Amino acid sequence: MLNATSEHLQQGSHQWLKSSAISRVILRTSSELAEIKSNEIDHVIQRAIVATAEIEHAEDAGWFSLSESGKLLDNLASIRNPNDLCPGFNNQFHRMQWCLSQLRTGRAVVVDDAHDLPPEAANDQRFLSGEGIQSLAIVPYRSSPSAMTVFILSSTSYGVEWSEDIVEYGTLLGSIFSSAYQRRLVQDDSQASVKHFKRLLDASDSAMALLNNKGHFLSTNKSFCDILGYSDDEILKLKFDDLTRSTNESDKASTKYPSRHKGTAPRSPLGLVRKDKSVIAARVTIGVIDRQLSEEAVSLVAIEDLTEQINREQELNRRQKEVTALASQLIRSQEDERKHLSRELHDDIGQRLSLAASEVALLASENADVTRVSVGRLAVLRDELDSLCSDIHNMSHSLHSYKLQHLGLKSALKDLCRRLSHSDCRVDLRAEEFDEPASNDVSLCLYRVAQESLNNALKHAHASLVTLTLTKLQDTFYMTIRDSGIGFDPGAVSQGLGLISMSERVKLVNGQLRLHSVPGRGTEIWIAVPDCKSN
Repeated sequence: MLNATSEHLQQGSHQWLKSSAISRVILRTSSELAEIKSNEIDHVIQRAIVATAEIEHAEDAGWFSLSESGKLLDNLASIRNPNDLCPGFNNQFHRMQWCLSQLRTGRAVVVDDAHDLPPEAANDQRFLSGEGIQSLAIVPYRSSPSAMTVFILSSTSYGVEWSEDIVEYGTLLGSIFSSAYQRRLVQDDSQASVKHFKRLLDASDSAMALLNNKGHFLSTNKSFCDILGYSDDEILKLKFDDLTRSTNESDKASTKYPSRHKGTAPRSPLGLVRKDKSVIAARVTIGVIDRQLSEEAVSLVAIEDLTEQINREQELNRRQKEVTALASQLIRSQEDERKHLSRELHDDIGQRLSLAASEVALLASENADVTRVSVGRLAVLRDELDSLCSDIHNMSHSLHSYKLQHLGLKSALKDLCRRLSHSDCRVDLRAEEFDEPASNDVSLCLYRVAQESLNNALKHAHASLVTLTLTKLQDTFYMTIRDSGIGFDPGAVSQGLGLISMSERVKLVNGQLRLHSVPGRGTEIWIAVPDCKSN
C-alpha cells in the first residue's frame, strides 16, 4: 500500500512539473510574440513546439491547418522539416473519420495508447497501428468559422502519458499561434503591397514619393526628383517640410502627416522650394498606404506643378480684363455717339424740319393766288413734315433719354412704356418708390436693358401685354420684363446681339441677368444689379 501511495505521489509530482514547465513555455511564448517583428514569429512558434514536445516526451509535434475535408493543408510549424507533415499523416489524415468527427465539434483526441480508442473508432485504431503510432494528442482551435488549426503530438517508439491539462495547454498555444500567424500574414501582405506599390511608383509619370510618419522620404520616382531638381540620393536625406516654403513657422509646425489611423489628406496649393532655391506652386496630396499597427505607417505624397496652369490662368485673367475694359469702352463710346446723334437730330435737324413745316403753313395761309389744289398739297406737305419731326423726336429719345438724364430712372421708364404702348399691345410699368441709383452707370444699364427687352417683346413675341416691374431691396435693384407672347426654346435659339449686349451691360455693373422662356407661355427676363457708386 505504501509503495502504491508513493508511486501515486511521484506520478502527481511528475504531472505537476510537466504542467508547470508548459505554463512557463506558454507565458514566454506569448510575451515574445507580442514584441518581436513579423519575420521572427515562425522561429518563436517552432521553439515553443519543440519545448512542449520535450516536456511531453513526444517524438513528433507540429501545428497544422486542417481543411473541412480532413486534409492537413500546411505545416505551419513543427519540429521537423517545414515541408513535411507528421510521419504517417502525409495525405492520410482524412482516413481517421472518428477523430475528425471529434475535432469538427471542437473536442480534442488524447490517447496514451492507440488501443484505448473507443469501439466506434476501430478504423482509426487500425490506421494508427498500421502507421506505428502508439500515443496521440490532437487539440483543435478554430480561429474563425471556416478556419481550423490542430496542434498534434505523437510518439511511435513508446507510449506517452500526456499531461492532464494537455488539452487546455494545446488550446492556449493554438490561440497564441493563430493570433501571431495572422498578424504575420497581414504584415507580409502589406509589405508585399508596399514593394509592389514602389515598383508602380517608379514607373509612374506622376510625381510621387513615399514618406514615413515623421515626413522623411523613403522613396521617390524620377518625375518627383525632376520637378524639384534633386537627385534620388539627395532627396532621401531630406524631410518633406524641408521643401515647403512658409512665412509663418506655426503653419509649418502644424503640418501633419497621416498616421496609420488617418485617411487621405488633400493639401491646398503650396510653395515648394527647388534645389536652386526657386519656388514653384504645387498641388500636394498626402495619403496613407500602409496602416499596420506594429509597423511604421507609410504615406504617399503626390505633387502637381501648377506653374503652367497659374501662368495660363493669369494670362486668361489679363485677357478677360482687357475684353471687359474693351466692352466697357465700346458701350461708353456707343452711348456717347448716341448722345451726339440725339443732340444733332433734336437740336439741328429737328429744329430745321419744324421751321420748314412752319414756313409751308405760313405760305398756304398768306398766298391768295394759290389754287385750291396747291393749298391741299401744301397741307399734305405740312403734315408729312410734322410727322417727320415727331419721328425724329422719338428717334432722338431712343438714342438718348433726356428724361433719364434730368428726371431720373423712374420717369424715363414711364416715358418709355408710354411711347411703346399701342392699340395691339399695352406696356405696363409697376415701380415702387425708391431712391434713384447712386451710379449713372446703373441707371443707364437698367434703362437700356428695359428698352432692348421691350423692343424685342413688341417685335417678336406677338404679345398683347408686356409688364415691366422694378423694385429695390436693400442695396440691389431687381427688374423683370414679362410678356404674354409666343415664347421660344432658349436652347434651340442662338443668342442675338441684343441679348449679348444686355448681358455685357449687366456684367459691367456686377449684376446678373437670367432669361426664361417656354414655347406658348411667354418670356421673362430677370435682372439684379447692386446699387453702387461709379468707380
